[in-house]
Amino acid sequence: MTLSNGALKKYVGDVYLMEKLKYNQETAIQNLKSTIQNLNNTMPLPEPVQAVVPSQKENKAFKTISLGVVFFLFSSILMEFFSLARSGVGYALSVCMSFAMLGSTIAVIKGFCDIIRNVKIRKENKSIDAQNQKNRDLYLANKKAYDQSVRKAHTAKKLAGVLQNRLYDLQKELAVIEKDLTHIYSYNIIYPAYRNRAAVTSFFEYLSSGRCSSLEGHEGAYNLYSMEARMDHLAEGQNKILSHLNKIEFNQRALFLAVNKSSEQLCQMQDAISSVDQDLQRIASASQVSNAQLERIACNAEMIQFNSNQIRSEVELRNHVDGIFASHYQF
Repeated sequence: MTLSNGALKKYVGDVYLMEKLKYNQETAIQNLKSTIQNLNNTMPLPEPVQAVVPSQKENKAFKTISLGVVFFLFSSILMEFFSLARSGVGYALSVCMSFAMLGSTIAVIKGFCDIIRNVKIRKENKSIDAQNQKNRDLYLANKKAYDQSVRKAHTAKKLAGVLQNRLYDLQKELAVIEKDLTHIYSYNIIYPAYRNRAAVTSFFEYLSSGRCSSLEGHEGAYNLYSMEARMDHLAEGQNKILSHLNKIEFNQRALFLAVNKSSEQLCQMQDAISSVDQDLQRIASASQVSNAQLERIACNAEMIQFNSNQIRSEVELRNHVDGIFASHYQF
């Protein structure tokens, strides 16, 4: 079908609006799906648990002391009574009462010890009560946050249901748009290879700006779009090449710096080797001097040994002669 310039411009404009509407509808659907998924994934916070530290029970110290005192007095009276009875049974009961008094004394002592322990327990319970109060306050704060999160999750689920219904409506509208777009493309005014949003947008810009007046032909929209697509492809390829060249330049610079650093390290190693060689030469010279001194010391030691041997021989000879004279010329 051949259309005039004005009709072609109107047709391409309608197709452009339909493609734009389809793109906006698809974008809205995608965003709505993401929102619904986030709402459905909204979970409440974990339910808090109040931590309670049990307090310690106090001992019944005063009761123990009272019973011990009463029993002690009662036992002492009975022991006094039984001691008046001058019999074996009375004596035995008196001894039993003395043990009872001892037990009462121990009970009283235990009661006083319990009083001391109760003072410590009250102090610890006061600290425990303060900790329980902090735990209670923290629990109330966490419980409030938990209740808010539960309400928020419940609201999010309800909102997700409402948006899900809206999503169905948008999908139905998208189906209508796609049906209308398929129908408008069925006139075969635009080639199937160019039936996409990018190409139609470019065609609409070409026709609206007057860069071309038709779709076909050497100066038509098809040829211009293909040429720009190739140029974009070439520009993208050049950008990739430039990126690779920059990487190569960076790697070469890094290699150059590494080589320079290696050269500096080699120079340092050569200097160190030269220094070590000089030290070895000095050590060798010192060794030669030391060897000469050792030879002189050895020679001196031999002379000292020789002189010592001579002196020892002379002494032995002198002693021998003295012995001979002593044996022949005794006074």
